[in-house]
Amino acid sequence: FAHGDFWHENLLCDGDRLVGVIDWDGAGPGRLPLLDLIHFQASRVQAGGHMSLGAGVVQGPLVTARAGGDEITREYCRRIGLEADPRILEALVLAFLIDRTALELELRPDLITSTWVDENVMLVLRELRHEQRGFRRPAP
Repeated sequence: FAHGDFWHENLLCDGDRLVGVIDWDGAGPGRLPLLDLIHFQASRVQAGGHMSLGAGVVQGPLVTARAGGDEITREYCRRIGLEADPRILEALVLAFLIDRTALELELRPDLITSTWVDENVMLVLRELRHEQRGFRRPAP
């Protein structure tokens, strides 16, 4: 089960302690909870730099994924029995992008423009493609 819109404006805190989460419109079963952590990381970078979510993904969770995760990501992965391998984490960042885009299309289709797609989807896909150009899969 995942929240689907896990960012600072939906979190209720008392000091440094999380005491509640609001706005459950994007929540649902059968979803990867780790995507909520990726969303939180991306939105933290996005809000700090006043940029698109796509730029936040490229500068935040994608960098973290390629480094094998940060301390929180590695601990989360350990607790759920998932290896914090950079390729797995990068694939989860892509899964987040797909999940988030689907949610935006469902909840706010009027805001989806070619500019939104370029800034939030294509930017991330270009970065993924750029990094994988020299990548060759090992022989089976």
